[in-house]
Amino acid sequence: MTDSKIDDAALLVERLLEMGGRTNNKQLKDKLGWQGERYFAARNAARATGVVGLSRGRGGIVFLTDTAKAGLAEVAGAPETEAQQIDAEYAKEVEYYEKLFPTIKQAWVQNEGFDDHVVEITASKRVKGAGRWTVPDIVVIGKIVRQYVPGFEFTVQSIEIKRFESLDALAVFEALNHRRASHLTYLLVVNFPKKPADRDNEKLGQVTQLCEEHDVGLVVVPKGEEGNYDAWEFSVLAADKIEPHPDNLDGFIKQYMSAESKDAVAKMVR
Repeated sequence: MTDSKIDDAALLVERLLEMGGRTNNKQLKDKLGWQGERYFAARNAARATGVVGLSRGRGGIVFLTDTAKAGLAEVAGAPETEAQQIDAEYAKEVEYYEKLFPTIKQAWVQNEGFDDHVVEITASKRVKGAGRWTVPDIVVIGKIVRQYVPGFEFTVQSIEIKRFESLDALAVFEALNHRRASHLTYLLVVNFPKKPADRDNEKLGQVTQLCEEHDVGLVVVPKGEEGNYDAWEFSVLAADKIEPHPDNLDGFIKQYMSAESKDAVAKMVR
């Protein structure tokens, strides 16, 4: 992509944001004051980065993808004290990502029956100092091919990881927010006491109820059992797959997955 296209794409996104993040081609083109060739080159360049999506509608609808909106919100950031708390909690969670990753990559994926898959820790893509409504901690992308059904089933799963000590109702909505770019969403709670007190069961019960109400899968991992998939309790099964807008899915993969994972997904869907 040339520098001029990059500059034009950035300006187009800025004007689209000023217009509320959604409009049609004519209105956006008029706002920019560009001719068709320059406008469509910039629009397509912005779409190629996963920032802009297109849909049917009078004049052709142009919109900021949910991934882009989340990124713009992150740049604004949270209040300093809240951001510091979130960053401190993130530092405590990091060790669990590495402990859980092999189990998810092997036992979880095997249980799902994927014929091909990509698993990646995406938590590090969160903007430092941003609020909690950001990217999932781990993403699983899988493909299932059936013998007598044309095509294949493509699934993106988002996994939000929370230590039981810091678990609260907002964790459910944080996981739910990731559905903008995933078919199935899970909240995975680690460090749950092996001999929980009544207050522990009450705390988990409140979160379980919220997960059931909002179709968020809930997985509870007892303390020290990160590598033992058989000990994981699927307290709430994720609901039927939802279908996010394809541009939101594509935009998420473009912005938050590594180059290696993007190449693997590209080969998977060919």
